[in-house]
Amino acid sequence: MNIFITYNTKDKKIVEALKSNLNLFLGLKTNIFVNDTLSGKSLSEKIRKTIGDSDIVIVLLTKKGSKSISVNQEMSYAKSAGKKIIPIVEKGVNTAGMPEDIEYILFDRTNPLNSIEKSTQILENLKTEKEILSLIISTILFIMVIESTGKK
Repeated sequence: MNIFITYNTKDKKIVEALKSNLNLFLGLKTNIFVNDTLSGKSLSEKIRKTIGDSDIVIVLLTKKGSKSISVNQEMSYAKSAGKKIIPIVEKGVNTAGMPEDIEYILFDRTNPLNSIEKSTQILENLKTEKEILSLIISTILFIMVIESTGKK
């Protein structure tokens, strides 16, 4: 499962903690945008591709991030691409620009680990759902192969 995290660069410490937690405890591949300035490459296309290749997009909406044009654009890219979006919203941030039909995790700077733990728990449940679905599909394919070899 690939995860893209969109955030304001001033919140990098929070994102690094979240990324480490997801990698360490769930083995999930997380992508955060790093401007490696490859000349001639479109940044928006690079971000769209990374979001397109992701299964889930985590949106960190802090007081700084909610005003960020890039965070809001990336959230729009994810929504238009039909990606599952998990917003983490800082306490006191106006959620008016966020899609109305999406629940969010409340983030409190006085207890950031609580939000990270909740995010990890939600993703663990999604990972389990994906593993169960893969097991069901594998079982169906296995049965189809057995049945087809028995008919010959």
